[in-house]
Parts: sequence; C-alpha cells; structure tokens
Amino acid sequence: MTLPIRLSANNGFVNNFSGKSPRLYLTAETDDVSEFDQYTINQWKGEGFDVSYIPYNANNESQYRRTLQDLGKVMSVGEDFAVVGRFGHSPY
Repeated sequence: MTLPIRLSANNGFVNNFSGKSPRLYLTAETDDVSEFDQYTINQWKGEGFDVSYIPYNANNESQYRRTLQDLGKVMSVGEDFAVVGRFGHSPY
C-alpha cells in the first residue's frame, strides 16, 4: 500500500531543526517582485514557505552571482532553503 505524502512546510515532513519556515528564493528576469507571477508566490506562501524574490539583472551579473552565493551565509544551522529560477533562457 502506498500512502501519498504532501510535501509542505506545515506537515512536519519538511520541517527543519531551527523551527523556522523553510526559505524559498524565487529568481527571474523581472526587475521587481510585483512583475513576477503573484499566484505562484502566494501558492508557496500558502504551503508555509518564507518566500523572497531575487531579480536577475543581466547588466549586473556579478552582483547577482554574489547574492546567490551568499544566501547560506545569513542562515542559522538547521535552516533549509531552495532557489527556484524562472527564465526564458538562462546561462545557469
């Protein structure tokens, strides 16, 4: 017998040791979070994730890379995070 498992920040399966909601960083080629698909953002928030947006700016690619590389530096031990990119075409 197979039981379905719903992966959510609220059901204990994806919980982390810090007790904080897992972080989800969305990134895309839009300059501002208001230009990103708000339905998608609200769905992730509804699942219990702490959602942040990181805009990709091709004119300042080095800053974008540094931002992504430094994500884990601001987190505590036991915190979880994921990065989800949405690009028409991406060099990454």
